[in-house]
Amino acid sequence: IHAGQEFLRTKEGVRDSYNKPDDINKIDWKRQDQFPESVALMRRLIAYRKQEPLFRMTSYEDINARIQVLHNDAQVVIFKLTGDDHELYVLFNARGESIHYDLPEGEYAFRIFDRHVYLDADERRETLSNVEVPYLSTAVFQRDLSQ
Repeated sequence: IHAGQEFLRTKEGVRDSYNKPDDINKIDWKRQDQFPESVALMRRLIAYRKQEPLFRMTSYEDINARIQVLHNDAQVVIFKLTGDDHELYVLFNARGESIHYDLPEGEYAFRIFDRHVYLDADERRETLSNVEVPYLSTAVFQRDLSQ
């Protein structure tokens, strides 16, 4: 998360601003009042990362032992992270249209879906075998390994 991203910092549209003046790089703190939904979403994403050990691994060995890339192309990346008692299916959809993906059939907790972060794994559970991921979004589904 880069400074100001939570309130849609623009840098006036300049992509590489490392050598630009302060008026381009300054953080416009008023934008956080203009985009409260984005600020709230970022807070929930941070809270979820803090509670989920699979998103806080610190070594290559740990990550490599727990990750399985399931799909990887220019606009869609899907991987599975396996923990001690659950696994996460993480789907990034950068396409301009929704995608469908087949999951192993089972009960899943929605953790991130359609711009909502579910901090409680029991908040939304469904039996799934195929999911539709909205365009330009990320989805995370949790499946308990005790199933």
